Amino acid sequence: MFFEDPWHEKSLDIFNHEKLYWSVIVKKEFDKKFTEFSDIFYSYISKIELKLSDYSDELITLNNFNKILLNISVSGMGYKKRNRILKRIWESITQNEECISKSSLLNEIKKYKMSMRSTYFSRRKHIINKLHLFNSDSVVYSLIDKLEGIHSPDNKIILDAHYLASICDEEIYFVSADGKLCKKARSFDFLEIAKFCQLDEFV
Repeated sequence: MFFEDPWHEKSLDIFNHEKLYWSVIVKKEFDKKFTEFSDIFYSYISKIELKLSDYSDELITLNNFNKILLNISVSGMGYKKRNRILKRIWESITQNEECISKSSLLNEIKKYKMSMRSTYFSRRKHIINKLHLFNSDSVVYSLIDKLEGIHSPDNKIILDAHYLASICDEEIYFVSADGKLCKKARSFDFLEIAKFCQLDEFV
């Protein structure tokens, strides 16, 4: 969904597959995270713009660029996400130069910021159109106590996948960025899910 997320490239690989499903609960979680993350990334770009505007030197080296901006604190923005954004901005306007003008950087950051919302909504529309939405029979949630150690909403999401697997002729794979969740879920042999895969394990 978000380029800024370190899982972005692996997520793109998933969309090469023809049949992809998500449940009503997964879509609700997606809608919540979409709003949350888009606001976080937009806030970070706004802080970058402000910080750079106050920088005294007109020429900025890559080292100074990272040193100044990687230290900006935004809740929900880890080092990897901050680094990806800065790398993308720097590489989009430089060709191996050792330094760049502050005005060029600011212009690029403003363009990046202006395109963020429209890019996110375009990707969101693509995802919604690509995924097949299904609603589980509520009876399946009677099994929730069997998923000991898995918390909400993950336990319901796993049962959604179990329900789908029980009514489909094809094998159903459960794919998540959460490797610990996948490992734990594999221990429940009553689930009809063919395989639990972390994103980087799925081919």
